[in-house]
Amino acid sequence: MKKEMITAAEMKAIDINAAELGMSPLQLMENAGHAVAETVAIHLNLNSDVLNEPNPSSLDTSVAFGGQMTVLMFAGLGNNGGDAFVAARHLADLEIPSVVFLLGHKDRIKTKESRLNYAVLSQTHFVQTIEILNESDLCAALKVHGKNILAIVDGIFGTGFSGEPKGVEKKAIEYMNSIQKKSNDVFVLAIDIPSGMSCVPSAAGTPRRKLSDCVIVRADATVTFHKMKDYLKTPEAVKFAGRILVKPIGIPSNAERNVGPGDLTALHRRGADAHKGDSGRVLVIAGGPYAGAPAMTGMAALRVGCDLVTVAAPSGIYKSVASFAPELIVKKLSDESLSGADRSVLTDLIEKHDTVLIGPGLGSEPAVLEAAACLVPYFKKAVIDADALRPEILEALKERESQTELILTPHYNEFRRIAEFFDIELPSKRSHADPAEIEK
Repeated sequence: MKKEMITAAEMKAIDINAAELGMSPLQLMENAGHAVAETVAIHLNLNSDVLNEPNPSSLDTSVAFGGQMTVLMFAGLGNNGGDAFVAARHLADLEIPSVVFLLGHKDRIKTKESRLNYAVLSQTHFVQTIEILNESDLCAALKVHGKNILAIVDGIFGTGFSGEPKGVEKKAIEYMNSIQKKSNDVFVLAIDIPSGMSCVPSAAGTPRRKLSDCVIVRADATVTFHKMKDYLKTPEAVKFAGRILVKPIGIPSNAERNVGPGDLTALHRRGADAHKGDSGRVLVIAGGPYAGAPAMTGMAALRVGCDLVTVAAPSGIYKSVASFAPELIVKKLSDESLSGADRSVLTDLIEKHDTVLIGPGLGSEPAVLEAAACLVPYFKKAVIDADALRPEILEALKERESQTELILTPHYNEFRRIAEFFDIELPSKRSHADPAEIEK
């Protein structure tokens, strides 16, 4: 009888519980693997709803396919391989045997979801798993399992792949292409994208590679998930992808509407000829009672790609801030907290940087807030956060003469404080917004 998910015995065997199986990434992988298995089953002339029937084993597929015929799966160490593991389990429900070649050691499988689904296969009948650590292992395994193949599933590389396949992955792709060229009877199915095809844009200044010059799986069909991918639409890509099947995997419509490339796509793309400073100079004015806040702020700026990040830190904490990351430039201020004594130093630093971030860990002492407010007229671009979201600084922002580009980043209680300052009426309590109202 078909398993709805994973049996209790299998869960116990790999020491997990049902709550973990409800994790969204795991469910998405389950749905993707189901779609792959369904595509293989349909190709093998089974009914399109066969995986949803209450007792598909009644179809006696082991007799129909001669018992010794198998589906051969090439699985990488990422989530693409995880989709293949799930597909093998669903085919086993139909008593369709599969052999899964894991291209690497199982201890190097990258994600929890893929590791989980690989472990389940050890508890599953009609599935054999083989670790392929090098090209010799691949040749030896193909001598045994490279015959009587029903279909081949390519689950080596996913959409995040870039560069050129090498080593055992390259040999596996070359083998799939040789089978596809020799025999029209063996169906080659790629998961999400034919392995070796890159959907990652080339770096600026780097010539775009021609697909015809690359080692890429030539599939009869590609099952991709959620919606059609732009990189599969080109005539050149279709030569490798074959027939493209788009399968839903349960991504909600709200995610489709509200989540996408996002604001990160607006970030400056670093060119091959870029120099230090071309990708941003950020000044962090923060700290006093607290050292962690300014340090983490500076590290975040570095992480998103800024070339130069300077943290103007009070004298009591500047050594602590500097110890967080050697890339940070830490300017020691004259006092234990922000003060008017450093106004000339800070205005000079503001002039030399593209953007100022002020507030984290400053404290709420009146003298500190007064010193911060005196800096506002010098800002060109600024992010106002945390302790800088107080009336003294808000008043200075309101009265500024220049058209400073400002971003305020309050949490809820800080937002209430800002609303009170600007006499804005807020709801009496938080409520979840209706997505339909947001769109309006």
